This record gives sequence, structure tokens and C-alpha cells, in this order.
Amino acid sequence: MENVLDLSRVLKINENCTWKKFDEKNYLICIDDGDRNSKLYISKEVIELLDLIDGNNSLEEIKTIYNKNSKYKLTDDTILKIFQKNLSGYGIFENDDDSRIKVKNKYIWLKMTIFNRSIVKKVSRFLTPVFSEKIFYPVLLTSLFITIIPFLFADYSNVYNAVDGNLFVNFIIINLLTLVFHEFGHSAACEKYGADSGKIGFGLYIMSPVFFSDVSDAWRLRRKERLIVDLGGIYLQLIITALLSIYFIINNDVKILSLISLILIGILFNLNPFLRFDGYWALSDCTNITNLRERATKASVKFYAWCIGRNKSFSPTKKEIFLILYGNFSLLIVINFALFMVVRQHNSIIYFPKNLYLFVHEIITKFPSDFNWYKKNIVTLMPFFAFYIIFIISFYQGLKKYLKKRYAI
Repeated sequence: MENVLDLSRVLKINENCTWKKFDEKNYLICIDDGDRNSKLYISKEVIELLDLIDGNNSLEEIKTIYNKNSKYKLTDDTILKIFQKNLSGYGIFENDDDSRIKVKNKYIWLKMTIFNRSIVKKVSRFLTPVFSEKIFYPVLLTSLFITIIPFLFADYSNVYNAVDGNLFVNFIIINLLTLVFHEFGHSAACEKYGADSGKIGFGLYIMSPVFFSDVSDAWRLRRKERLIVDLGGIYLQLIITALLSIYFIINNDVKILSLISLILIGILFNLNPFLRFDGYWALSDCTNITNLRERATKASVKFYAWCIGRNKSFSPTKKEIFLILYGNFSLLIVINFALFMVVRQHNSIIYFPKNLYLFVHEIITKFPSDFNWYKKNIVTLMPFFAFYIIFIISFYQGLKKYLKKRYAI
């Protein structure tokens, strides 16, 4: 779109642009050009303006029609501002550019496709029956209950020590298969409720390898359906762990409990509502709050300003109170982890690079065959590895924001 609009301009909606009601006050616009799926949240009043665009009416005529039928009265400057500053640059209109679209999912690096869209859709069709709204939550809770039963009577030291090197490799392979199954759960839930599922791939998130599925079309679904999509992967994993628990109850093989434990650790990590995993998206859809982390940060900043007397007019809504609690609880977890590491484990932090070097050097030069040696060292080094990764990423993001703000880089 040209840089400057005037009231004589006739616009036409891009055929790749669609929108749907998100909540009582907002709509969600989706611009899908085939390579990426971008979204924009706008008010009901702006949608009423977009509904008047038919490729024939000029902005002047749209303003006249809108003012005639609405309680709001737009001036020339106001309607130009809405289209020029708020709507242009997103690819909503024909011949418009998409220079203002931000690339999403930047938190997943080095993406690679494992299953293309056509394969995902074929496999997902076989799984859609188990995602019926009537049985989803009963099956989810029943599977969780059956999974937990063996652990109520288990000796955890035996569970930990049951896995040797050979079994560990097999368990890792089985766990990876359940993770792929997990992603098909998201895709199958999408297909069940009429949204298109995309590819399934592999990438890095906070330097940790992760699988991902493209379920961006789920925005078209109702909130209850989006929640099932969010939990669909964990749902299938819990069905698997429930079947394994039944096998354990029948055969009393403690190695099966070790395998279940490995899968459950992944499930619990996935339910973390403070990182962009399933728990985060489920909480976002459950509360109907988009951009949860960003909005929590903004609400918390307003709250802190009110605390020091710089935002005296601040009167938070129930949703803002939730965002403040969410943001501050997330911050407390980070601070608590950082303080524990710095105060209680400062020597281990200082010597982590050396210990990591010695660990890798030992593997390269001697290649130890004792599996317990690997298990002990990995368990010891992992928390400090996570600390360094979080610190490096936080420092990098902070530096990038500072340079962008100060030098417009």
C-alpha cells in the first residue's frame, strides 16, 4: 500500500485475509500467504469498518456509511489514522505490503520438518475419534488416575536404579516416539474440530531440543476446542502411560515404572505455564488472554508504578489482577532459582565450565562404560547448564532491546 492514504482511495480485502470473533470486544484477523500465518487483534468497531470495504466504496464513502449507522462519528483524520497507522502494512488489503508483520515462533530455532502437512493430515484422521468433546476430559482424568496408582506404592530408589545403559537407550527411543505421538495429538484435535493441521517438525527452544506441530489455524476454533488442541498431546501421552501402568500392575516390572517416570517428567515440563509449552497456551486459552507474557509484563509495570505513586489512577480489572499475579509469580520463580544458585551453589556455578570440560574430556579420551557414571554427572551438571543458558539468553535479549531502543538497530 502507498505510504499516504487519502479519502478517495478504494480498498479491497486480500483474499488470504479472514477474521473471526475472539471475545465480546475483539476480533482476530488472520493473514495467510501460504508461507506464514499472521494474526492481528482488533476491536469490533474496526471490523465494522472492514465489513464496508467491497472494492467499490472509497474511504470517504465508508466514513459516511459508518457514521450514519454507528453511535461513533469518525472525522477525516480519524478514519485515515485507523487505516494508515493501524491497518496498513499487515497484508490485509490487496497491493498492501506486510512490512509490519512480526515473525512469530522466533523462540524456536533451527526448525526442520519431520512430517509434511499431507502425512500429518492422513495420520491425524485415525486419531480424531478419541478427541470427542464428550469423552476428552473423562478419558484424560481416568488416564491420569490410572497412571498415578502404581506410584502410590512404589519404592522410588528402585525405580531410579532400575535402568541400566542398554535400557536407557531403548527408553529414550520410546520416549521420543511418544513425543511424536504427542504432536499428532495436537494435529488430530485440530482436524477434529475443523481447523487445518500443518507440518510436524523439530527445533531448539532455550537450547533444548523440542518437537513442534503447526496448529496455527486453531485460532478459528471456539475457546473450548482450542483448549482441547492445547492439551491434545498430553492427552495421548497419558493414555499411553495409563496402558503402561496397567501392564505394570499385571507384571510388576519396575522398569516399566522407570519408563513411565521418564514420560511423566516430559509431561510436567510441558505443563509449565511460564514457558511457551502446552501449559502456557492452555492457560492463555482458558483465560482467553492472548500474548499472556507480554500483557502480564505490561500490567505488572503499571502495578509497580502505582506502588511508588507514579500511576495513581491505576484501577485494575479482574483480568489485570490475574495478569499481575501471573507476572509476579513468574518473576518470583526466576528470582528464587537465581538466588538459590548464586547463594547456595556459587562454587558449582563458577566451576561449571571446568566440570563440563572434564566431563566431555573423560568421554572423548576414556569413553567410560559405567552407565551410573553418566547418570550421576548429567544429573549434577544439568541445573547449572540450565542456569548458564537462561543467563546467556536473558543477557542477549536485554542487550538487543537496549541497542534497538538506543541506536535503532
